[in-house]
This record gives sequence, C-alpha cells and structure tokens, in this order.
Amino acid sequence: ELKGFDAIDVQNTIPMRRAFVIENNEIKNCVTGIHLRQCPSVDAFNNYILDEAPSWSHHAHRGIWMENCQDATIRYNNISWSAGIANADLIHGQQGIATSNSAGCDIRGNYVHNISAGLNFLGDCRNSNMHCNIMQECFNGVYLQDFSTVVTEQGTADVSWNNWWADNRGAFKVDGDGVLSAFN
Repeated sequence: ELKGFDAIDVQNTIPMRRAFVIENNEIKNCVTGIHLRQCPSVDAFNNYILDEAPSWSHHAHRGIWMENCQDATIRYNNISWSAGIANADLIHGQQGIATSNSAGCDIRGNYVHNISAGLNFLGDCRNSNMHCNIMQECFNGVYLQDFSTVVTEQGTADVSWNNWWADNRGAFKVDGDGVLSAFN
C-alpha cells in the first residue's frame, strides 16, 4: 500500500523496445496516485487507487496523471473517491485519469467511480483512444479542459468503443471548456 503526495512518480524515461510497466499497486490517499511525465510507451495496468481525502484539499487530486507521455497505455485500473459526492465545483481539481499533451495513448478497460472528471484531457491528445471504460457516478465521464484540447474522434457510427457511463451526476457524459466536436 502506497501513500503520500505522489505515490508513484516516474519522469523522463528513456525510450526502450518494451514499455515501462507499472502494475498491481494498491494506492490510497495520495494527491496523485501515479504521475507520469515524459514517459513514452509506459504501461500502467491493474492498479487500485482510492482517494478518501476531503474535497477541500489545496491540490488537484488525480488517480493517474500523464504529461507528455506519447503512446502510453492505461488499462484495467480501478480509481475511486469515497469522501464525498463528485460535483461541478471539483471538475478541475478531481480527475480520474488526466491526460495532458499525450498523443497516441490507449485508455482501455478502466473503472472510474465518483470522480468529478472521470477522464480529463488537456492540450494535444490526438490519436488517443478510449475503449471499454466505465465511468460510474462521475460528474462528467469525459472532460475537455480548455479550447487548446485536441482529441481525435472516438469510434464511428457503425462501431461502438463500448465506453459506459452509469449514473452520471452532471447533465452531460462529455463536457468541457473547449469544443466537443472531437467526439461522436
């Protein structure tokens, strides 16, 4: 069980033939569970991240935060908050999986529960795909943080990518400060 400001903090890894792997961790009560910065081809999977901190914290809380992580894979993680109810006031300060300027990422099979912004995108995140994620009781399942955010279209009219929003607390499954034309 890992605790602290950033339970796992990995920065500036050297590209390798195989992905750098972060797996099977139990993380509780951290400001950021897993923080990745400039880590190409990282693979974070099967991690359990629980935040029980109250919403009044002075720092943004994130389950997994990727910054400039091209071709990262974030899969089969369980991220939840149990100290209150996800709401609009926390949308910029509480994010399940935060992706910032990380293109070509595969975000797949994650369970995000009771987080204000289940999956959050900021900056250039083109060719990043979301498949089979469950966002339960989040305020917004997917949130585009500002007008600079670029996310490639997800799925087609004929092919579902099987993301599931259950009991959304906000009015929209996908919302944000930016243009929402990136999503079908």
